[in-house]
Amino acid sequence: MNYEEYEKALRKGQRCYRHQLVRGEYPYLPVLDHILRYTPVRREVYLGTIDVPLEQVVGTSTEGRSHAFAANFMPLLEKESEFSMKWEALCRAHLDEGIKDPVKVYEFMNRFYVQEGNKRVSVLKYYDAVSISASVYRLAPVYSAEDRDIRLYYEFMNFYDLTGLNVIWFSREGSYRNLVKATGNSETERWDDEAILMLRSLYNRFQLAYKEKNLSKLPITVSDAMLKLIQIYGYEELCEDSAAALKAKITKAREELEVLTEEDAVALKLDPTEKTANPILNILAPVKKKYTIGFVNDKDPKTSAWTYGHDLGRSHLQNTYPDLLIHTYNEALKDGEPEAVIQSAIDDGCDLIFTTSPRLLDGSVKAAVKNSDVHILNCSLNTSYKSVRTYYGRMYEAKFLSGIVAGALCQDKEVGYVADYPLYGMIANINAFALGVQMTNPKARVKLFWSKLMDQGNQAAEMERMSYVCGQELTTPCSPSREFGLYGKEGGDPDNLIAPVWRWGEYYVRVLDTIRHGLWNSEKDKKALNYWWGLPAGVVDVICSGTMPSSVRKLVGILRESIIRGDLRPFSGVLHAQGGRIITNEEYAQISAQDIMKMDWLLENIDGRIPAMEELTEEAKQLTRIQGVVGDKS
Repeated sequence: MNYEEYEKALRKGQRCYRHQLVRGEYPYLPVLDHILRYTPVRREVYLGTIDVPLEQVVGTSTEGRSHAFAANFMPLLEKESEFSMKWEALCRAHLDEGIKDPVKVYEFMNRFYVQEGNKRVSVLKYYDAVSISASVYRLAPVYSAEDRDIRLYYEFMNFYDLTGLNVIWFSREGSYRNLVKATGNSETERWDDEAILMLRSLYNRFQLAYKEKNLSKLPITVSDAMLKLIQIYGYEELCEDSAAALKAKITKAREELEVLTEEDAVALKLDPTEKTANPILNILAPVKKKYTIGFVNDKDPKTSAWTYGHDLGRSHLQNTYPDLLIHTYNEALKDGEPEAVIQSAIDDGCDLIFTTSPRLLDGSVKAAVKNSDVHILNCSLNTSYKSVRTYYGRMYEAKFLSGIVAGALCQDKEVGYVADYPLYGMIANINAFALGVQMTNPKARVKLFWSKLMDQGNQAAEMERMSYVCGQELTTPCSPSREFGLYGKEGGDPDNLIAPVWRWGEYYVRVLDTIRHGLWNSEKDKKALNYWWGLPAGVVDVICSGTMPSSVRKLVGILRESIIRGDLRPFSGVLHAQGGRIITNEEYAQISAQDIMKMDWLLENIDGRIPAMEELTEEAKQLTRIQGVVGDKS
């Protein structure tokens, strides 16, 4: 009987051997000694006797026995040899009472290489065992900031210190930290046994469900997929799910998992698709006579300038298409269940839903995955969810024009800039304003203030001495203030000079037109689609005051038209950041849209810094965790 099992194992080994040769790959077991020739080891650590996942046992420690096994650990030596007899004896032991003696392995980069017990590993792999008991010695490589794999492995080691789990393996940096946050456990202290068991149990069930859905061919790890579903559905909900429920959710979230296969998961669409882009689609997809639109806001437009701006956009959409049925849902976070509010909009018959704050992103994704026939867009930037498209404006183009005015008018060589949340796109706004100031007044400095700090310090007093300040873009009707846009204070009351404005209505009309004219599906991409339109699309603009000198107003008009035509790009040429960091050192260099969106540096003519997470108010922390740029406290 065991003789027949050896024959079967031998055939598996021979097939693997031939397959590896045909593909031009090494046909035997990888040898750790060979690998370590090119990777210096920092230290060796004994981890104790633990259960090791057999799928992570990939090779042998030394070359001595490597040619006795194919790359899949199946035997290659002839039948009736001493080797085969020992293999058959281990086979009998496994079937009779189980293999109990632990093997000895070295762990390197979360892969295990056998020092003693290759045949035991071979037998257990043949019988598709899940794990093996092993005495484990970790070989930690020397840290290298330039090596992505080593950086990722160091993240794994920190996670292992917290949990002792070696089955969780990610392919993307930052994922371990995201998982720890999603579970609500400590980032610095070892988890208790119950928390570890809870995560391990979820992983085991998720792994089985994932493999049954035949998704193992995707170039992502099981852990990558599990984290994505945790981000969509929530950790506690998944932990309570049955295997059947997990499989159903994996099926619904397949598109989101496919996005993970892209190195850069976000596709920025910088200009609208015109209705004439594909006239055939206009014929094949006739305009639907009636649409029901939902606007879901996290706040009330009476108290929030941001929500008020979106409400103006809603009014513009209604005026453009009077036949539309529009529902508005305010304060969606009031009861802490934004998904329920979005689902209410769906139940009310909304075909197209706009959620107008990044804080509504998670709820939007959950609702979109469950209701794939409804179009849901969230107002945010740099989000990697395919089921929800996001939209935002290149406000930095308008801020650049505001900086032009500030530099031209300031006499005291210092201009104030008030920012609120350090989010994606916001840092570009600050830098673009500073570039505008620099263009018309190379010696002027920009003093940066943050309105969402818990400790405001002496910011108010410092702002008071500024002759010119660039403030928020909008105010609300219930709390009118003239401290918005770029304003001067030399005459006592604020004198508004130029105000960047959001024209969300242009977004809403164009997005609806995209659907009405059958262009929505033509825009589909393998990546998550982020609309990031600017001045050329009319979604952002500037309004100049009549008190602005005519020469400066003329200059603004010329530069505005240059940006619209594409002749002028604010982030071009020589750019130097704080601390002597060189961003570009060439006169005609251009920064990509992706790099502008993800900016985490400030220009050298700015006095101030990006705040650390712990310095922000609770509301600001919530937004920044979703899509923020965090600085260091110093």
